[in-house]
Amino acid sequence: MKRIHLLEWIDSKRLNSDGNPQSYLAQNGGGYTLEAELGIKPNGDANPDYLGWEVKQFAVNNFVSIGNKALTLMTPEPNGGVYVNEGVERFVLEYGYTNNEGERYDFTGIHNCSSRHVRTGLTLILQGYDYESNSITEADGFVGLITGDDKIAGSWSFAKLIEHWKRKHAKAVYVPSLSRMSDDIKQYYYGNFIRLFQYTDFYLFLRAVNEGSIYYDPGIKLVKKDGKYVSKRRSQFRVKSNDLVNIYKEKE
Repeated sequence: MKRIHLLEWIDSKRLNSDGNPQSYLAQNGGGYTLEAELGIKPNGDANPDYLGWEVKQFAVNNFVSIGNKALTLMTPEPNGGVYVNEGVERFVLEYGYTNNEGERYDFTGIHNCSSRHVRTGLTLILQGYDYESNSITEADGFVGLITGDDKIAGSWSFAKLIEHWKRKHAKAVYVPSLSRMSDDIKQYYYGNFIRLFQYTDFYLFLRAVNEGSIYYDPGIKLVKKDGKYVSKRRSQFRVKSNDLVNIYKEKE
């Protein structure tokens, strides 16, 4: 990380499937650029990124006062509910919104546990978890999005999430970054004050979801192309940087 910090401003990039760097033009290149410098190819699997550590980048305005920034913890797609049984297109058409007469639909917005989202009409729930005893009470429990009449729009089984969480977040490093545009090229500068967190368990995750520290903040869209909808999917669970201490047992 010291080497990367000393490089200062780095052009936005990502590694392709062959491990070669290529320019990356989208605005969310901070994580990809850091991964490219570490030799990590984007793959979306549930294994840690680098030498057993999950590497997370987050944007800041300056390195002196980092503030309380939103960080993406993991991006698993639902494995139950309308999202799976009827498909992503039906899910977004049913619970998303459009501002351009149906040419594009979006499903976005912060969903907190037990609070109905005004725009989507869905409520994030924990089925099969007891907060008071901090225990799982149902083997087939899940994190879910439900409608006002308790229809499951989307869900993530505990079985799916627990393995992902244990493998991906046993050790994690969080790296702040600045960004700028230089000659129409996005660039990133990574800070030298990083946060190291170790040791977590799935109960800490569930407890944080119940308390609202971890929330669901999707970015799913449908765009009409040649008369058919094409989907872009990103289901993400996020946390504010100040709340990281609540989901790990050790920090440095």
